[in-house]
Amino acid sequence: MHRAAVKYSLRRVHDGRQRGFTLVEVLVVLMIISMLIVLSIPAMKGLTSTAGMSTAIRHISSIMTLARSHAIAKRTIVRFGIVTAWENDSEAAYRKYGLWEWDRAREEFVPLNEWKTLPPGLVFENSRGDYLRTSDYARKDGSSVRGDFLPSKDAEAFIEEVRSERVRVVFFEFTPSGGVRFPGGEERNVLAVVVNGYFDPSQGGSLVYTDQEKRDWSQFNIDTLTGRVRIYRP
Repeated sequence: MHRAAVKYSLRRVHDGRQRGFTLVEVLVVLMIISMLIVLSIPAMKGLTSTAGMSTAIRHISSIMTLARSHAIAKRTIVRFGIVTAWENDSEAAYRKYGLWEWDRAREEFVPLNEWKTLPPGLVFENSRGDYLRTSDYARKDGSSVRGDFLPSKDAEAFIEEVRSERVRVVFFEFTPSGGVRFPGGEERNVLAVVVNGYFDPSQGGSLVYTDQEKRDWSQFNIDTLTGRVRIYRP
């Protein structure tokens, strides 16, 4: 009797281990997984946005450092320019940027490097937003948001020909002394801001902010006397 009871008990345990999940249990697990995925999407978007902004800061800073160093070393003028209009390519506006060097032999500016492009979802701000003045760093130091803004509608521009397409570029220049010249500028600093957004052709090319609460951006302050670049984040 005792052995029979033990065998019966073991058989029940063995049978229990072989039993699969019921349909209800599977549905509950799938529901939990779906909820976790939905809840994690905003966090993942935030991480992607932050990573893209960090990449933009690193690339722009390195390009400006290269421009200043090259201007000093070669005793020449190097332009840092931002595309504001690209014929037949609306997505290039306020996303592409590059450097141009003064060529003494040809007596014209020539590209110094290949075009650089901001990470997806990021653009250069095209006007000075009020959110800059209300930032924490502006409250601590009002001079941090004072300067000539690039790219603004009034900024001086030049036209570059790329594969027979006209490209409008606004710019400032690093000089052989290491300083900065902004045509028509009057302030001590030149400001440039990268934000989360895109320019919508269906709305007349206006800037659409994907970060409507203005929680993340990068502000570049370029000192016209020294060429020093400072970066501000909210």
